[in-house]
Amino acid sequence: MPIQSSEVQDSSSNDLPLSTREHWMRIASSANHAISPCPFAPFGTAIVNHTLSLSDPTHLGELICMGVNDNGHSGNPTLHGEMVRIGNCTSILTDPEGLYKLSASETKEAWRSFSLYTTAEVGIP
Repeated sequence: MPIQSSEVQDSSSNDLPLSTREHWMRIASSANHAISPCPFAPFGTAIVNHTLSLSDPTHLGELICMGVNDNGHSGNPTLHGEMVRIGNCTSILTDPEGLYKLSASETKEAWRSFSLYTTAEVGIP
């Protein structure tokens, strides 16, 4: 995972081409269909590292993780797709046997480079 410069750090996913943002929304939407063909549930999320995308418009970004909400299976109304993915991505980033092997402080800093694409916003039922 590239370390971001202060120049990139002040950028946002709004600085990315529309085609890049559309690509990642399609990926987030595809997570829905892996669980249910119903368009009303579940909600998909993709978390993407755009460190390279912001400096190179041809780079789409790196998918860190994706998934769907789990509140239907668990009964926990806080387990929407984006909340579950944040927790799972943190586990992926800090796994000592995994690809990234980041410390807690490195993980906290890495989140500044990520964009969260989701097919719905959090709502309390």
